Amino acid sequence: MTDERADQVTPSPYNASLLAELSEILESYGRATTSLEDIQSFASNRQWLFENDRSGVTDAVRALIAELEHIQYVVPDEDERVEARRVLDAFVQRFLPRS
Repeated sequence: MTDERADQVTPSPYNASLLAELSEILESYGRATTSLEDIQSFASNRQWLFENDRSGVTDAVRALIAELEHIQYVVPDEDERVEARRVLDAFVQRFLPRS
């Protein structure tokens, strides 16, 4: 089994700054101070700002938006938060590692 992070390209400083902004709203969802719709709107409004730096972040943000939309409209309300946390946690683990 190979380590995915070993092959992963680090996002550019510019993309890292956009990811830091996204991180703030993801943390507020974890504290239940923002909604799934707010995260989706925030990410949608910024998705075109990410540069293609070979890190995969551009595609990952677009996939995140699509997954959040799917959760919002397809997943039953009682399961929405759990499913959203799973998707958001996976994104955070990939692009926003904790020091």
